Amino acid sequence: MKLKRFVLLGAAGLSIAALASCGSDETSYKLNITNASGSAEEILVEKSSDTEDVLNTMKAVAATEAPTISEFKTFSIDCTADVKSTVDGGKFNTTIKIGSAVSLTSPELSLNMSTKIDVSNAAAKALDMDPASGTVKVNTYLDSEYIYYDMSAEGETLKYKMDASMMGTAYTELADAANEAYDSYANRDLTTIFAAANINVDDYKNAYSAILANEDKLKTFIEDHDVVVSSVTNDYIYFTMDLNGTAMKNLYNSVGEMTDLNTASLVGEDDEMTVTIGFDTEYYYMSYIKMDLSDAPSLVGSSFGASNMSISSYYVEASFGFNKGEIKTPSNKDSYQYFGYSFDFDFDTDTTDYTFSF
Repeated sequence: MKLKRFVLLGAAGLSIAALASCGSDETSYKLNITNASGSAEEILVEKSSDTEDVLNTMKAVAATEAPTISEFKTFSIDCTADVKSTVDGGKFNTTIKIGSAVSLTSPELSLNMSTKIDVSNAAAKALDMDPASGTVKVNTYLDSEYIYYDMSAEGETLKYKMDASMMGTAYTELADAANEAYDSYANRDLTTIFAAANINVDDYKNAYSAILANEDKLKTFIEDHDVVVSSVTNDYIYFTMDLNGTAMKNLYNSVGEMTDLNTASLVGEDDEMTVTIGFDTEYYYMSYIKMDLSDAPSLVGSSFGASNMSISSYYVEASFGFNKGEIKTPSNKDSYQYFGYSFDFDFDTDTTDYTFSF
């Protein structure tokens, strides 16, 4: 459950639209905004570590007049959590990949997840678990009639289907969550930066107003945490920042308010995290986040119940998108065995809790 909590947290700090292609070339361009005095202002957006440039780029992202999404059909998310570490001299390596697409126009969704794990005897003993090695893959598809479930592990495959009615209100709650995410992040409120800087954007009319009211505080935050415009392409604007324990607590406390997670209590004073967030240049909302936790031993060790965990690599990376997700339909529906037991499924969007009852 602790690992699940971190996967969810990686997704929760985040937002919406697809990850920029690796082949995109570095570029620069000018954005026109309407400033606080109502006058037109031109801002140069380019890769930079200059404090004024970084602050101006934040203003541009927050205030640029961009097209609104008047109609969208799908919401998608792709998330990867990767841990490579040793515990009591034993190996603990795991990679979790989750991809999901939800149709916002029909009762249809798909989820695919793979977990690759390698836990040696020594690490398993320290973590109070069984040694394990291998990959588990799960694919789920829902339409108006059935839920199709496909799992494979260690060469064994299990396929069955259940009545779609067993999902109860889960589908509509997922769709509502996607709509709420759109409503929030379409405002381009730079949530992650504001949260880490301990600024509550809800206290202001909008993100641009919050920046103007906190310019000195943001400049200090930019300088103290090495906030840079790390990349500008035709498709995305990326910010990267180094967060110390205090800023991490601010960020996780903000996430905890949305998800009922108490991760902030696990952060140590000496923990550090590098965060990269990306804004697409079509709608200017946050669509990508990567949290590198390789230098956060207290947070990660507490999460896995192992204070003596030595981390060589740990990151959570997620991207989101509207009208870009693909609903993955099972290739051979006739091969799925009908599973007739009934159960209730409850998905709580406020606490990210999942409840099953038979």
